[in-house]
Amino acid sequence: CVVASHVALTAILKKKDYEKSFMEGERLKIERKVATIQRFELFKNVNKRRLRDHYRSFFDRATGAPKVAMRNSYLYRKGDKVDGIYCILSGQVKRIKELWALGSREDESHEQGEEKKTEKNAFFREMRKSMAKQIVLTILQQHEVIGLEEIVRRQSVRTHSMQVSSEQVEFLFLKLKVFREKFYDCNARIRHMLCEKLD
Repeated sequence: CVVASHVALTAILKKKDYEKSFMEGERLKIERKVATIQRFELFKNVNKRRLRDHYRSFFDRATGAPKVAMRNSYLYRKGDKVDGIYCILSGQVKRIKELWALGSREDESHEQGEEKKTEKNAFFREMRKSMAKQIVLTILQQHEVIGLEEIVRRQSVRTHSMQVSSEQVEFLFLKLKVFREKFYDCNARIRHMLCEKLD
């Protein structure tokens, strides 16, 4: 009876130790992810509790890891819907202006007009994109945040294209709605920083 009680008590203590160890491991994982987010100037002074509450929104939902894009792939292209912000952890992305080929001048009103046409023109739009000449405006790299300009200016579509120029880019992605509601609209410091930066 005494032996049985001792075995039961040992099992309970081991279970508690395991739970404590597991919880500590989870806490450390969260702290590491929060620290990763705070590498970016934009989030350095955001309340840690807020970051702990929303850190999952920055990472891939399925894996819990940062997202990865390979060389020559696009984070987004001019005319795409504004979907959120991209925080670069490693690698480089070039901000480019695309001049349409086939002898046509860049004409935004023409481009916007084409976007409103029927689906039978989709093939020709894609062909023009593949034949576009690129002008590199800037190179963005580690700890820079991409996609803020249109959000601050309340624009609904992207004004430039962002293409991966290194072997690969590792990044955090935060959806537009989450960024607006949890970080931008409720944080005067962030709004002031971004407005000052873009002026």
